[in-house]
Amino acid sequence: MNSNAKVYAIASIVSVVLVILLSISSGSLNVLPLLMAIGNTYGLLLICLLLGYGLVDVPRRIWRKSNPEKELKRSYVLAPLVDADLFEAVWDLQDVEEEVDALGDKIRENER
Repeated sequence: MNSNAKVYAIASIVSVVLVILLSISSGSLNVLPLLMAIGNTYGLLLICLLLGYGLVDVPRRIWRKSNPEKELKRSYVLAPLVDADLFEAVWDLQDVEEEVDALGDKIRENER
């Protein structure tokens, strides 16, 4: 049984127990309004999640990439930024390599 199935099984069991406890505490066995409220809450949360970023950004990205001229201009604008990041990363790598070499020399001296 994979981890997703375990999570869904536990969530289902907890949900059923909560519905039973709420129906007992309210004194009636009318669970339909509670289930409707849970369903509406789930739907609203799902809509907020999807419309917040994913459902809007994916079509926008596809729309942008459909025009090769604009995508090329965008790449030209972003190229210097990427080059600067690469240059900085190479310098950081060289600094780390020097530190590793220095530590290696110290370790070799201590072993003698």
